[in-house]
Amino acid sequence: MWIVLLAAVLSTAVLIAYCADEDLADTIPVTVCGLILLLYLLSFGRGLWLMDYISPAVLAGTVFLLWKKSAGNREALTGRIRNPAVLIMLILLAVLTVCVKNEIFTWWDDINFWATDAKAIYYLNGFAGKYGNVAPEFGDYPPATSLFKWVFLHASPEHYQEGLQFAAYYCLNAVLLMPLLRLLGRRSIPVQAAGGILLLFLPGVINGILFYGTCADVTMGIAYGALLWAIWDHDGHSENWYNIRIALYAAVLVLTKSVGIFWALSAFVFLLCVRRTRSRKTWIPVLTVMAAEGSWLTFCLLMRRVAKLTSAGIHMAAGHYQLPDNTPEKIRYFLKGFLLIPMHSDQNFTLDLSNAAMFLILLLACLLLGRIKGMEKCEAGRVFRYLLLMGLLCYGFIFAAHITVFQTESQYLDAANMALSMSRYGAPFTMGGLYLLMGIALAAAQKFRQERSGRKAALICGICALSVLLTADYQGMYRAVIGYRAELSENRAYVSGMIDDAGRVFLKKTAGNRQLWGKRILYLRDDTVIHWVKDTYISSQASPEAVVYNGIDLSTMSSQTVLAEIQASHAQFLYVDPVAGDPGAVFDSMTEDGSFEYALLYRICRNNGTIILQKVQN
Repeated sequence: MWIVLLAAVLSTAVLIAYCADEDLADTIPVTVCGLILLLYLLSFGRGLWLMDYISPAVLAGTVFLLWKKSAGNREALTGRIRNPAVLIMLILLAVLTVCVKNEIFTWWDDINFWATDAKAIYYLNGFAGKYGNVAPEFGDYPPATSLFKWVFLHASPEHYQEGLQFAAYYCLNAVLLMPLLRLLGRRSIPVQAAGGILLLFLPGVINGILFYGTCADVTMGIAYGALLWAIWDHDGHSENWYNIRIALYAAVLVLTKSVGIFWALSAFVFLLCVRRTRSRKTWIPVLTVMAAEGSWLTFCLLMRRVAKLTSAGIHMAAGHYQLPDNTPEKIRYFLKGFLLIPMHSDQNFTLDLSNAAMFLILLLACLLLGRIKGMEKCEAGRVFRYLLLMGLLCYGFIFAAHITVFQTESQYLDAANMALSMSRYGAPFTMGGLYLLMGIALAAAQKFRQERSGRKAALICGICALSVLLTADYQGMYRAVIGYRAELSENRAYVSGMIDDAGRVFLKKTAGNRQLWGKRILYLRDDTVIHWVKDTYISSQASPEAVVYNGIDLSTMSSQTVLAEIQASHAQFLYVDPVAGDPGAVFDSMTEDGSFEYALLYRICRNNGTIILQKVQN
């Protein structure tokens, strides 16, 4: 059914291209955004399985409509389908999917949330219910990237294959970059193939960490760039298409990460800055963004999904904040990281730009485009001021985050780590700005070719190509697509080794028990041992079970202490590791049969304030 789903997406994109007279490179990303929003709606009722029925219906319907509407004019339809640039990109993505399908997760943030959340959605066919979300510390993180990962995970419906998450991640990034392909025009096959390859390299210009895992920051940056370009690219499009495209990009943007709402609102400011004509239908993207953001926040409120950083932010906003003592050090490392340290974590044989250098290049590129009449001088001035303002706000917010919600994270007392953090969290600004200016430059080259200014057009295209070739993260891309195989056995051993013996017993006792899917388990572990890192790896393996942890020390705990912990955790099940001491005095009175056993799963039954533990047979 996975092939049918992809075919349905492509046929829908072709139908839209034919009916709306738009390029396939524009309709595919818009269709994919529509797919994400459909999956989002189905996930509230755990209805992703319905796609096995929706996809064939959509495929049959679109094929029928295409056949009917193109009657007597098959050549026009063939022209829409015969798009070499798009075909080359799809072939490249298919090859990429095959290359990365065996990759495994090793990056901390994937283990902590991004991979674990997508895995849960795959098993549950949607969102978990109240207190059932995996990775509770990141409960309100939006689900757009996880939902698109489900599309690829669905290619293996009987067996979870985590490498498919990497394929989904790279493919989503590439699809959102596709609108730039249209600007290549109907050039030769080698030129279009080169353009497709350079497009895949483009995100690596501004960030190297994207090749370590599947975090949403770079994807959010690409979505923001696609939105800015959609706002700028108004000529030659109908008013309906213009507003619908903006609406879908903006909705996916706010559902990619929590700060996506900030970037969506900033894009609307950009719309006000560059809009040449007043549109009566601007309400379409505004209402769509409000619906996307409002529905997710409402769902999180009802399901009690609150991220650790959100709670910290609210706590500080309430006045419970003191400037950390290491603030002067943070300032020093921030400035050094911003000005001098490369954005890439890998050392390449070409240029590894710093965040400051990238900021400056974006501003200079804007002025240069105005000077060579790639855009009007007044437009160049508006774009320059917008990028300058957003850059200052972006890096200002990033620094503020490091002395507030990130103030306890000691790894940022290092210029290199600070630079990587800036390149990651600043990706919407750098990638968005790069996407927009690249689009303006390629559109200008098209205009110059039409005006018979071939040299000027070639110069612009050459500069665009060279800017990517000289700054892309080749080392990171090679390792992510091919080189990871050399470290695969070592990485598997590392991930396996991060789960201790007690954690293995827990996973064995809970594995395959479907009644635990989407349910919260309170896992009590030896309080005399530091185990929080290993806990994260256990949670990743246990997903879609939602595991929360606490320590246990029988020398200091009582039945009342445990009862209070159970109440606070909102857990439906309890599991306790063997620890020193007799558990009877603490747990026997809570059990149904008056006899408690370690390393055994118990159902937590609540009745009028009384808690009873019932043994669960595996």
